[in-house]
Amino acid sequence: MIDDIGALAGDLGGLLEGAVMGLLVAAFVALTWVKTKSVGAAIVALLAGVAIWAGVRNAELLSKKAEEDIVRGSAAVVQTVQEQGPVW
Repeated sequence: MIDDIGALAGDLGGLLEGAVMGLLVAAFVALTWVKTKSVGAAIVALLAGVAIWAGVRNAELLSKKAEEDIVRGSAAVVQTVQEQGPVW
């Protein structure tokens, strides 16, 4: 029962994410078009909206990659300090 509720919540979250992001991108493009009456600006708004949507969809992956980069960078700093010794 709990697994079913969890799966339903996950499906509902995915649906809401897709629907809400789709509506936000459409609104972003429509508002840009109304404000500027420029096809180029509307295309840029569409591309920006899609890029933001992709970032939201891949937030977990991006978070893990950033964490890996930070951990690797921290290890390099510690290694450099150990090799060179204390500054004082």
